[in-house]
Amino acid sequence: MDLSEHLIIEGVEAEPTRRHVLDGIIKENDVGAVRRVVVFLRSDMSVVASTFSHSDGTWEISNTNEYPVDSLYAIAFDDSGIFNARIADFVSQTTSS
Repeated sequence: MDLSEHLIIEGVEAEPTRRHVLDGIIKENDVGAVRRVVVFLRSDMSVVASTFSHSDGTWEISNTNEYPVDSLYAIAFDDSGIFNARIADFVSQTTSS
């Protein structure tokens, strides 16, 4: 599945670059899981972007503005309601080549 099909960028104020990347892996009981991942800006809780993880739990969001180190948090929601949401706090972007 191409993650760009599921990428939603909201509240973009500046011209985004393709160098800034957020990514991770979501597991439940040590198995990759498909989840809706939403990334927020810590300072005002605004949504930066959202996507869905692959069946192996991996997810990636690129083409976002640059944000300060540790200024984001991500929540992975289980839309079925079986598992509680998972949160990653103080998230930083990486830079791709």
